Amino acid sequence: MISTRRCPGYGQVMSNSEPLPLAPGWVVVRYMPSEPASPERAEENFALLSAEERRRYGRRTASAQAEFCSAHALLRRTLSLYADLKPGDWRFSPDAMGKPGIVNSPWDRSLHFNLSHTRGLVACVVAGDRDVGIDVETTLGSRRYSDLADRVLSASERTRWKELPSTEQPAAFLDYWTLKEAHLKAEGTGIRSALDRLEFSLEGAEGAHCRAEADPGGRERACHYLRLRPTENHRMAVACNQAPPPRWDVSGLDP
Repeated sequence: MISTRRCPGYGQVMSNSEPLPLAPGWVVVRYMPSEPASPERAEENFALLSAEERRRYGRRTASAQAEFCSAHALLRRTLSLYADLKPGDWRFSPDAMGKPGIVNSPWDRSLHFNLSHTRGLVACVVAGDRDVGIDVETTLGSRRYSDLADRVLSASERTRWKELPSTEQPAAFLDYWTLKEAHLKAEGTGIRSALDRLEFSLEGAEGAHCRAEADPGGRERACHYLRLRPTENHRMAVACNQAPPPRWDVSGLDP
């Protein structure tokens, strides 16, 4: 099940007096433009960052700072919808593989989350009962997709991709790329694993399937995927594990 809506106001959606319920099985996806609507909003976003996040923000180029700040502010505000903790009070720490986790969750069990950002778009995913991963990419800019395909796609994926008209290849490549990134982020391994060892088949307009025997970890796990095209110039994929299939709650927010 996919529940999709367009939310008119960032502040309206992200402010609440009581935590919302996050029922088992639901996976919450939020995305929005990376540029804040105003300088005041940009200042509010920056004020939410921890000292470590501000150090990471400062190491980025000016063009990437807005994406980083907006993504982390979006995640913090989204988490605060489901727990009695202010957006600026969340504290995170990476595990042994580098995947961030919550260290001060007000719940008996932690929320699972992931975030991603690219030029023009930021996104996050939150769930209460399963590991999740998300990746967003832009079709804008010049990339040598044929070279990337040789390194990233499996043999069968590469064959299917090369059969597509050249005008469709960039978007199709990013469907595969975002699925692989989201899958590995849900697994907690990141791109330390070889992307070309994961083999995906695209199903319909929004689904996908990953061959379990191609998983570099060799694990037989129930994995579920959602492919989205949040804008004309962006591709997004979300991955989560654990049966039964999730109920997706997808919202696009105005900045």
